[in-house]
Amino acid sequence: VAESDIATAEQRRKKLHNTIEDLKGSIRVFCRVRPISKKEIDAGDGEVTKQTDSMTLQVGEDNSFKFDAVWTPGTQDEIFEDCRDLVQSALDGYNVTLFAYGQTGAGKTFTMSGCPGQEGVSPRTIKEVFEVAEKGKDRFDY
Repeated sequence: VAESDIATAEQRRKKLHNTIEDLKGSIRVFCRVRPISKKEIDAGDGEVTKQTDSMTLQVGEDNSFKFDAVWTPGTQDEIFEDCRDLVQSALDGYNVTLFAYGQTGAGKTFTMSGCPGQEGVSPRTIKEVFEVAEKGKDRFDY
C-alpha cells in the first residue's frame, strides 16, 4: 500500500472519529452512583436513587435526571470504555479534560485512581495514551 494512500486513509479516520465525538457533544456528563455503605445501612439509611434506563437516574419519587450515561455503580472497565475514545481525540490534537465532581465520600478518587486490580480512569488513560502512540509511531511523530 502506498504511503500516500495510508496518509489519506488516516486523515479520513481522524475526521470521522472526531466528527463522531463532536456529535456526542463537547461536554458530556456521566453519573456514577456508589453502593450504599455498611455504615449507612447500620444507621438505617436506604437507597434514594433508581436507575430507570442507561441514561436516567430517578431521585426520590418525583425527580428524574438525564445524563450521557448512568452507572449504579458500574465497573471500572465500563467507566473507562466510555472515556477510551477521548485518548484518540487528544492524540489527534483536540483538548480533552476529564474530572470527577461530587461530595466527600462519593467515590471520585476510586473512579479516577482506583485501587490495585481495579485501576481507575487516570492510570488506564495514561496506559492507553502510550499504547495508541506506540501503534501509530510508524505513521506519526508525537
